[in-house]
Amino acid sequence: MRNDLGLEKDLLLKQYRFGTEQALARANFLDTNEIVTLQAFVLFLACIRRYDETRFVWSLIALAIRIAQSLGLHRDGSKFGLSPFDTEMRRRLWWQVCILDIRAAEDHGSEPAIVEHLFDTNVPLNIDDCDLDPEATEAPIPKVGLTEMTFCLIRFEISTLMRRLNHFTPGKYCGPRMGQHLTVEEKEGMIKEFSDGLEEKYLKYCLE
Repeated sequence: MRNDLGLEKDLLLKQYRFGTEQALARANFLDTNEIVTLQAFVLFLACIRRYDETRFVWSLIALAIRIAQSLGLHRDGSKFGLSPFDTEMRRRLWWQVCILDIRAAEDHGSEPAIVEHLFDTNVPLNIDDCDLDPEATEAPIPKVGLTEMTFCLIRFEISTLMRRLNHFTPGKYCGPRMGQHLTVEEKEGMIKEFSDGLEEKYLKYCLE
């Protein structure tokens, strides 16, 4: 029993899940042109994935990818002349979609739907939320050390490494040598280089 809400957790999850699904349907999320609607959809998928072991979330993540691509999130906002704020929000959303794609592939033993060489969206800046100003005309300067975005940035970088180590893109162009093209020694070298990079950029500041 949840003392604060007075209902069992499973019942609450069903109620709020139903409410969220209804809200997304009313927002016409399947045909949306609104970044905020896609943000809500991605948050829903990130949460419900923990409690749904069917192909429901896996299928909807593919839909989220298509919606994101239709909004041009796979292209960096700086190429469209967007404001620094909008550019940063788009980056954050796109890379969260990439995380969901990798996790869905892990859950179901499939290849990721997002192919690295088909998007050029930069990772978000290592900044705090207070550094973002919707009225700003220049992007904030990335910080050295830990910020409110650091944990997310580490996850984004890990997802990129996982895609390169474990998955294979068929066709003539496969980007950097990936997955089945790599030897065990090469993979170990990539992991070591990645680990050293994380230590230098982020982890060493955790001890301060």
